[in-house]
Amino acid sequence: MARLIGKKPASFSLSVVYDFVMTKLPDYIYAVFEPVFETADGQSTACDMILFIPHMGVFILDVCDAVAISSENGQFFFSYRDGRKTVWDPERLADKRVHVQRFLKERFRIAPLVYEIQCFPSFRGNPGMLSAIDLRLGADHALFFEDLLDETSFLVKLYRSCIHRGLGGIQNGTCEDLTDVEAHSIFFYWESGVPAPMRPQSPPLVFLSYNRFNQVRAREIKEELENNGIFVWRAPEDVPVGTDYYVQEMDAIEKCDAFLILLSSTSQESEEVRKEFVKAVNENKKIIPIWIEDCSVNTFYSENLTRHQYRYMIDNDMDVMNEIIRVVKEGHTP
Repeated sequence: MARLIGKKPASFSLSVVYDFVMTKLPDYIYAVFEPVFETADGQSTACDMILFIPHMGVFILDVCDAVAISSENGQFFFSYRDGRKTVWDPERLADKRVHVQRFLKERFRIAPLVYEIQCFPSFRGNPGMLSAIDLRLGADHALFFEDLLDETSFLVKLYRSCIHRGLGGIQNGTCEDLTDVEAHSIFFYWESGVPAPMRPQSPPLVFLSYNRFNQVRAREIKEELENNGIFVWRAPEDVPVGTDYYVQEMDAIEKCDAFLILLSSTSQESEEVRKEFVKAVNENKKIIPIWIEDCSVNTFYSENLTRHQYRYMIDNDMDVMNEIIRVVKEGHTP
């Protein structure tokens, strides 16, 4: 599930979207609900929710619990269960984008692509209405009930929004890619109160190498490290959609502070894990071998682990985990 920044929303109208985000979306996505920002003139403004998605961008979602929408003379009207009708002012959401961009630049010293999305979780979008919204606002500015059914439909819709609106920002240099490390830094420091000059620009980065048969253990170790301020790069969730899997892995190893390899009877026979290990050795990375299973050692690792001190962590051994955390942080250069 996605990682929650702050608290669960108090608004009942956000409950449907909250349940979807926190149960359907993968854990490389970070979500904050009902954040309040200070405007340039000292006032305050709030958003319904913001999603931080590495390699896609920052998405501001304005959630409307209307049950129907109609258009007339270029204006949109929302209808609610209690009979109310309101006029949609799309500029209001665009203004929020400015405040979020300002906050991220001042608080985290980053300028990622920021998109505003209108969300209608209570009804489906018919072709005529989608065309009207696209004509008024541009393509893929809205999410409907059918977009909140599964991870793939949701992320594909957001990705299409990126394609239609975001490429120019990176190409002309006004915005930058939201990296995995930056997204985790937002997650870790959002409510910390640590002032920017004292806060590291990025948390330590660990590449976690493991075999798919050990993915439950890998997830447990990743969560423990990230709870201690260490970002963990772990496939497949940290591989951006539509990119070359192998290229992304090699790039992450080149950038990491430490290479944490989980060794077991299955992982030491994995050709992919072996390639990752060789890459990390060739890049002179800090190698941290952890045996998560009491098993015999094959020839390759018996010959190649002689220079690297290993530990056994067959069970949840906090002494070993704390040692890993200390070693990684000592070797990190902010």
